[in-house]
Amino acid sequence: MNKYFIKYLLKKFIGKTQRSKLLALKKFLIYKFRKYLLIYAVNTNKKDINIILGAALTNQKNWFSSNEQWLDISNKSHWEKIFKSKQIINNAVAEHVFEHLTRIETIKALKLIYGALKHKGNLRIAVPDGNNPNHEYIKNVGINGIGADAQDHKQLLKYEEIKELMENEGFKVTLKEGYKNNGELITNFIDPIKGYILRSRSNHKINKLKQSKIAGWGYPDSISSLIVDGEKV
Repeated sequence: MNKYFIKYLLKKFIGKTQRSKLLALKKFLIYKFRKYLLIYAVNTNKKDINIILGAALTNQKNWFSSNEQWLDISNKSHWEKIFKSKQIINNAVAEHVFEHLTRIETIKALKLIYGALKHKGNLRIAVPDGNNPNHEYIKNVGINGIGADAQDHKQLLKYEEIKELMENEGFKVTLKEGYKNNGELITNFIDPIKGYILRSRSNHKINKLKQSKIAGWGYPDSISSLIVDGEKV
């Protein structure tokens, strides 16, 4: 049965309160299943662990999705409970997660992620771009921004800042997409092998279609990000 038809039926025959409860139950069950799926992989020493950090309901083929409820990336006890101090992750990706952390939480998270990566493992981070020269963009994505999901933003990172924070923890950093502080725009193709990023200039055509259907995504460069890769060396 077509998922859009199912959504239509739900809206037609089930009230808004009941739909909210069903969505909450769906999230609870999915998040629990994901947690135990990852724990099983770690306990059985699965060799290839690629993980989406702060995934919400998103997923990628052959990747584990994690959720803040059981893997708060700045919480040491969460990491120890899941990974048991093993250096087991090949690739980790965090798309529009770090802007919801404080600077102290960011430092803690980078340290914990670095500790769980294998040698030569990669962390890909996508965040709103603090060097973007467009004032309307900054107004939407900045701290307590007015754009979609931006009311909880606690920081607006620039490339030079995130590079320094990551290098301080031992990462070798590469700018994949975004502005430098001299105004230069870097636009490399974002290879999904190390983590798919939806809000990237690499996916401009896909995102333009999605953007037209999502409230709050109409501001300039809303389909782009500051994207960096950090390799564990």
